[in-house]
Amino acid sequence: MLEGCLQAMAFYLLYMGFSLERDGHHFEPVSGHTQRFKCRGQVDPASRHVVYEVFVQEIGENPHPYIRASVQVFADGLKVFLLEDARLQLAPNDL
Repeated sequence: MLEGCLQAMAFYLLYMGFSLERDGHHFEPVSGHTQRFKCRGQVDPASRHVVYEVFVQEIGENPHPYIRASVQVFADGLKVFLLEDARLQLAPNDL
């Protein structure tokens, strides 16, 4: 579920157009910031409906495009996972 939360945050940055001029970039957590999450359930093959709600707190470009958000995950209408104050950036590949 954590990976799904980070993918939802990455999708939001992509949707906002931050990758248009950035070939050869990748998503990574912002250095020096700890990810905090709470897990109160699970998503398994019997789960019929999974929803990720992204609550964007900040978007910027210093020095790379980044997003700061909290993500709530629901499975069949029940809250099962919360990622709080997560930070993800679009950084250049070091080749």
